[in-house]
Amino acid sequence: MARKEYYRGIEDPIAGTFKLAEEVSQKADQILFKSIFSLYFVWFGLIATGLLMITFLINRNFFFFLIFLSVFIAGCVTVWLLASIREFLKRASFRFSAIQTMRDGAPFHKIPKARTKTERFLKYLKNENKAFSTLIKKRPELVRKDSHIVGRKKRHHFDAYVVKKPTFLHSIHRSGHPGYALYIKEYQRAPKEKEIRTLVKELTDIYQKNKIYPNRVVMIFKAKGSYGGLDDEVYDWLVDERIKIPGQLKRHVNIQVIAELPDNTYEFIPFIPELKDYLP
Repeated sequence: MARKEYYRGIEDPIAGTFKLAEEVSQKADQILFKSIFSLYFVWFGLIATGLLMITFLINRNFFFFLIFLSVFIAGCVTVWLLASIREFLKRASFRFSAIQTMRDGAPFHKIPKARTKTERFLKYLKNENKAFSTLIKKRPELVRKDSHIVGRKKRHHFDAYVVKKPTFLHSIHRSGHPGYALYIKEYQRAPKEKEIRTLVKELTDIYQKNKIYPNRVVMIFKAKGSYGGLDDEVYDWLVDERIKIPGQLKRHVNIQVIAELPDNTYEFIPFIPELKDYLP
């Protein structure tokens, strides 16, 4: 066998690692696409098995009923395993897309020109996020500026918000679009921990009313020349994924503090990459 087939050296280790990860991600996408057919096939088998079980039970043929009951249980376990594998592959593919976006993206992000901080950031999202731009073009009425949104207890003011309701299928079967919510609030200075806690209470009240989990919450301010960064406690709280809505312990809230720096660039804490096929 040729010597070159044994050679495993990599001229650029980082680029080589990304290339290997990209190949795995592509395979994961292919498996995700193919696995949906397996899932549908097993679901069809479960329905057919269930109908046969009912028939045998009506005819009091308990022997075959027990046999098909065991097949039905095995099918349910198979569905659960397939769903778990699909969820894992989705998360792996999503995370690699985020890493790839950060690798290929610009080292800094210029602030677009607009009248207010909120309008500038919305313009930035339209430029950087294709899915968001498409959504706003199709349904511009979803963008509400300088407006109130109704919570379970009271109304809450935001400088802008975008709320898209989930589809009917997602409401009954958790398939289809799960809905989307983006909230933007302006501040005069870098937000403190107390302001973040107040914002989480507002988000909780809104979620209890509309049942749409906040996908991204932006706290934006214009930094002055003396700006030296966020307080350490606030920074740690934002990046450690500890901010959650009470009762929803498995999901954290993506609260992002954005500073408009004097050099006309953004500072994002934490940085959230804008992925091509995902809303921000």
